[in-house]
Amino acid sequence: MLSESTRRVDLIEKREAYLTIPTLKALIFVEPDFAGATVHHRKPSGGFITEEYTGLEAIIPLPELGIELPLAEVYEGLEF
Repeated sequence: MLSESTRRVDLIEKREAYLTIPTLKALIFVEPDFAGATVHHRKPSGGFITEEYTGLEAIIPLPELGIELPLAEVYEGLEF
């Protein structure tokens, strides 16, 4: 989960570093204060596509892993 103290480093510096890893298929950043996630999926042609998911009803498709990730499961037990 992103924290306010490291948000800039995570979303800029670390994200750029992670996206250079040739075997990386997907990168997920999860919000700490509301049900939301940003997902970077590697495109078959190269580069990444970015998708946003919000709300506990959102389901993140992760075809790279053959699964779907419900945000409700990520935030299970948390209250906002």
